[in-house]
Amino acid sequence: MKKFSLLTVMLLFAIVSFSQKITRGSEIGEIYYMGPSATVLSEAIYHSSDFGETAVCRDSISQSTHDIISITADKENGGLYYVTLGEALYYSANYGQQGSWAFKHSNINKSINSGRNIGEVYKSFISHSDNFGGNFVSHLCNGYFGTLKDVDIDVAENIGYCISKKYNVNDTLYFFNTYNNFDDLQVAKKFNFNGTDFIDVSRESNEGNVFLCNQNTNQIFFSSNYGIDWELKNTLTCPRLPINSITGGRQDGELYMLVIYIQCPTKNSEDDHNKHIYIYHSLDYGETFTVYHPFSCGEPANYANFEASPLSGNAPLTVQFDDLSVGAESWEWDFQNDGIIDSYEQNPVYTYEEEGNYTPQLAINNISSTEYIAYRADYITVLSGNSQEIELNSGYQFISSNRSPENPDMLVVLSEMLNDNLGFVRNSQGQMLQNIGGNWVNNIGDWISTEGYLFKMNEADVLSIAGTVINPQTPIELNTGYQFISYLQTESMDALIAFASILNDDLDFIRNSNGETIRKIGSVWVNGIGDCSPGEGFLIKMNGEGVLVYPGSVDADLH
Repeated sequence: MKKFSLLTVMLLFAIVSFSQKITRGSEIGEIYYMGPSATVLSEAIYHSSDFGETAVCRDSISQSTHDIISITADKENGGLYYVTLGEALYYSANYGQQGSWAFKHSNINKSINSGRNIGEVYKSFISHSDNFGGNFVSHLCNGYFGTLKDVDIDVAENIGYCISKKYNVNDTLYFFNTYNNFDDLQVAKKFNFNGTDFIDVSRESNEGNVFLCNQNTNQIFFSSNYGIDWELKNTLTCPRLPINSITGGRQDGELYMLVIYIQCPTKNSEDDHNKHIYIYHSLDYGETFTVYHPFSCGEPANYANFEASPLSGNAPLTVQFDDLSVGAESWEWDFQNDGIIDSYEQNPVYTYEEEGNYTPQLAINNISSTEYIAYRADYITVLSGNSQEIELNSGYQFISSNRSPENPDMLVVLSEMLNDNLGFVRNSQGQMLQNIGGNWVNNIGDWISTEGYLFKMNEADVLSIAGTVINPQTPIELNTGYQFISYLQTESMDALIAFASILNDDLDFIRNSNGETIRKIGSVWVNGIGDCSPGEGFLIKMNGEGVLVYPGSVDADLH
């Protein structure tokens, strides 16, 4: 029989109040959650079997008598637990229906987890029960330290996770994993989080996969190796969602997020509050969500939201900000995230004078609640005047630049995008820059600004090239046959005007990335390309040698 260690006793005092408000059910698409109803502000129990699109309020009475803190669903169909502020555990075998609850155990911490095996329920990580909370078996908890922030069990036996704050360490949270049912725990990851941040941890549907949500920064993280390495999946700050709780689902990549708005005053609800429940459902690990609105009462939820354009460019960069808020009556814009209000207009224009990344913020209605303040981190990128940004789409694309980089080595020019988004780069001679065995191999040599390049992108990205602006009338030597060429103008131009100097019998055709061409039909040159734009490259087929010189300005014509 295991010994109940002194550390385990101390944990009873170290564990902070934790509330799990949403939990996966036993079936795909099934969830339970807590939230306001027409008659109560919070902690009514809802059940949904369609991913949160609709829900039935099962119990709005028990909260008033038992002060429900957390819920978790059993693997048994219809099985649901709740724990009270007084640390009592109750179980319902009837989907949490009011009147179906049976008392199971006392001295239960606020953090409970279940759903792996029928009848299995965990009291934090201190102990667990295999008989629906009838009695509990203690865990040794060797290696654990700190004040608990959250805990969950993995889908696989004996594996679990928790995260804690260490005394007097206010800038780090410690993520633990266990492989022997919390008898031994080890630190898998140190997060640079504030010690006061509210954290949710929830398993995914596969062994070793776990989600983490920081409710203060509204960031969603995912780990596929037992919490050792993490990937930021989403930052939900515009609008800044009042995230209440998360739970992983029973499908690959499935995540549910409970978002609750309780706002006042209003004259349209029984208790003078606007009350809204939203279920955010993701099947791609939290990168995108389908949003359901199963409960609403009163006026629409108010929140701050905005977008801007352009998002990048050379200094000075003038940006138009557009308010997308709901219920806004006043606006306070901080464009540089320096605490200084720069505008009180609804849709202001602001000019960024200096190079850098900027985090604009909008606060509405002079209210400090989470949803009334929206921001977008590093949303605006201002470049020095000698930089060009080129949008790269997934697939094949002809690219060029009107900048001459200080160091033309292709590995240097493309250094910021040598990642999985890039497939390869090819020049006119068929030489390539590509990843071979984990190493980027440059067989092209230097970036030549009068040449174009074929990019193969696995995912979209942005290429930024810094350097001096090339004279747009720099001659480009054209050889017989096929060749990638650059577009040197700094503004868009009609393709027939741009290529006027070579519209003769030496030219066969010019083609852009979309397959659109300029070619001679009869005696007329037909422009299927439209306008040429900075950053574009072109494939040209020459019947003989020639020299391309772009016009001196976009106002030039064919006469």
